[in-house]
Amino acid sequence: MTRMRLCAALTLGFLTAGFAWQCAEAKSKKEVPTTGPEGLRYAAVACDLPTLKTLIASGVDISAADASGFDALSRASLNRHDMREKLQFGWKLICPQAVEALTGAGADPWKAKFYQNPRLDELQPGMIAVIRVEDNRRDKGQSEKLMEEMTDGVEQQLAGHVARNSPRLGYPVLSLNEARKRLLASGFSAEDAIAPDRIKACKALGVDSVFEASLEDYRSRSAGIVSAAGMRLKFALIDCKGGELLWRSDQDYTLAEGFLVRSFGGGKLKQVITGFVDGNAAVEFPRYLTGRK
Repeated sequence: MTRMRLCAALTLGFLTAGFAWQCAEAKSKKEVPTTGPEGLRYAAVACDLPTLKTLIASGVDISAADASGFDALSRASLNRHDMREKLQFGWKLICPQAVEALTGAGADPWKAKFYQNPRLDELQPGMIAVIRVEDNRRDKGQSEKLMEEMTDGVEQQLAGHVARNSPRLGYPVLSLNEARKRLLASGFSAEDAIAPDRIKACKALGVDSVFEASLEDYRSRSAGIVSAAGMRLKFALIDCKGGELLWRSDQDYTLAEGFLVRSFGGGKLKQVITGFVDGNAAVEFPRYLTGRK
């Protein structure tokens, strides 16, 4: 085959392959879902309120989850702007109306894998008390160590100074240890101080919000110079005035590290909570804005 013919053959081959790839890509693209739970989740994320309300009214199961375990309320809540660079206020809902429509129809924020209250900005806490950090695993190996690590991570993430390159939130925080001391001093039993009633704790502590955290699962392994960990964490921020849930997360996290990351310290739980490794912290609600209250 001459060089010219070879070039022509190659060119035709590339064109044919490109056309075939485009056809395959077109076929692989799914049509926009407009019915059933999948359509409901899509409408919630797309802020397609007419479709969302129509599907709700038709009786579609609003609690149905996708393959990742997220229902329509979780997907609507995860649909947020990351505005940290411009306004020092991260994770503002893109479509709060979708969240309101779903909760108004009976979607339970306490059962969603993720939830952000549309009024979180309005009800920004002036003081957060950490009242509960629990180990809910069946096998509680190294529980004390992990709870110390988790408590430290939560308190650092909530109370860290607001800085441009830091994910820490900068809220005034009453630590878990101090909260328990105050609860005991106000008449709570030792058992109740560890797992206090939220409303009673709010009144006794004189704060406007309380924060709870729990470890649901934890797996860690090391192989040579690499270590990895998988964990499931639950967090909840509750408004004291009306007992309203402001923010909740019930998600799985994974962390893979090389020896350099490990050598610079920090437990795996703490790293995930504070965003030590990649800047994406597990506790992701808007930063504290000084002077708002």
